[in-house]
Amino acid sequence: MKTVFTPQEGVKMNSQLNFGDITPIINQFHFFLETTETMWDLDIQYYYRITDDHFIQIAVSVDGTDPKILAQYKLRNSSIKENVQFVLEELFEANLLFNGYPKFNKSELFSKQEFEIDIVGKMKREKQQIKDETLSKETPIIAFLKKEGLEPIPSGTAIGSWMAKCPNGGKHFIRIVAGSEEWGCGYCKQKGGQPELEKWIITLKGYA
Repeated sequence: MKTVFTPQEGVKMNSQLNFGDITPIINQFHFFLETTETMWDLDIQYYYRITDDHFIQIAVSVDGTDPKILAQYKLRNSSIKENVQFVLEELFEANLLFNGYPKFNKSELFSKQEFEIDIVGKMKREKQQIKDETLSKETPIIAFLKKEGLEPIPSGTAIGSWMAKCPNGGKHFIRIVAGSEEWGCGYCKQKGGQPELEKWIITLKGYA
């Protein structure tokens, strides 16, 4: 009987979510898509598996490496194609900041037009709507970041969500939630409101 390792749902981003080892069940997965992703133009292969306990899993291989199960959800729709598309969209959304928008190579489930319009195109339209609404509501912390030359831009993940260059330099960024005026940098382990941000920047500039 084909069952899941855990009933948890979601996209695996770290070790806290474990969908099990694919090795003993790899022959149960079906190839359905290859894309090109990331700034290095890596070819990504996608495989799906439907279990007897009504889950769909998606495994991912990077440039032909051994696949790993990266997403799992309960079946929500009547057709395999609809279920695969739902999980695929969740996976793309979770990795968008790191991988960018995927480019179509080939698929046994979706046409190039379906992929570019109904999946990637849909994501782009939703992100643009969020960005437009976020840009229309600039708040004091965003104005401050602009003044400091940190180039805040809407992240597109949610209305009021921004990202900007980290004051500490490097290629990472800080996240800002406009309205609550909160920010955080996971890399530098700094967070707070605008007063904490101003104080941190003063410290970094050597004025304190």
